[in-house]
Amino acid sequence: MLKNLLKSVINFYLIICLWPVTSWAQDHRFTDVTIIVSSCDKYSFVWEPFFESLFKHWPSLQTTSSKVPIILISNTKQYNHPRVQTIKIADEISWADNMLTALQQVKTPLVLYLQDDYWLDKRVDENRLAQLATILRKGNTAFIQTSVNDLRFQNGLAHETVPDMVYRKKFSHYKVSLQAGLWDKASLEYLLRSGESPWAFEILGSIRAHGYPKAFLSLVNDEPIHYINASHLGHIVPEAIAYTKAQNIGFDPGNFPRLGKFNWQISKRTWLERWKKLSGFLKHPELFYEFDAS
Repeated sequence: MLKNLLKSVINFYLIICLWPVTSWAQDHRFTDVTIIVSSCDKYSFVWEPFFESLFKHWPSLQTTSSKVPIILISNTKQYNHPRVQTIKIADEISWADNMLTALQQVKTPLVLYLQDDYWLDKRVDENRLAQLATILRKGNTAFIQTSVNDLRFQNGLAHETVPDMVYRKKFSHYKVSLQAGLWDKASLEYLLRSGESPWAFEILGSIRAHGYPKAFLSLVNDEPIHYINASHLGHIVPEAIAYTKAQNIGFDPGNFPRLGKFNWQISKRTWLERWKKLSGFLKHPELFYEFDAS
């Protein structure tokens, strides 16, 4: 009786003493990675489902990976969460300028780029993600797209050692992608240009990348981060609405346009913007691919 009681006391003591160590021991695989979430005030209504999905499907960000910095780019609004640092850029010039400003505050050599409408719907495979981060640390890779988005633009020679990963072709379309991806911070800073939108960066950044000495890689299977694109062409997609209902996440897009519902004002503005771009190209086609090569 006394022996069993003493054994129980010892076991309880060990559990109490070791619990903080086992629960909060830091995972050092991502200590040199900063997560950057690209956003702005206009899309602040998607922050809640984004971060709820992020912390749900990557729970170690609040435990063993609690020291991994998470940066949210906004204009004037704040997202109140102890794990999220909001960088406010009130006088916004462009998406690229926002990124350059945010990167100035990044102290790690690697960056995981996410957008506010990338809502995770599966558990993050941290072992696979750590494997990709190791490739970047070797110093000869600029970017690894961590999601399988469109295999038309994710083709090339197979990587020598990592399965289901390929080199993007030298002159491939969307060699630079803003799907979820791991970046060498210095390479991302080099490719960014003031004044560019995210769409311009994917096109013009890809051109700049044609002569860049580091590799651009893609996964063709076994992606560590899986998500739904909650918006498309400035519209909330039906899958996003279904996702928040299934996950019981409070979500109110208000009057923000929804894909599949015709809105003549949105349609008119979209076509006017397309005509403006087309007429600008016809007048000055040489400016479409203009970039600073210095």
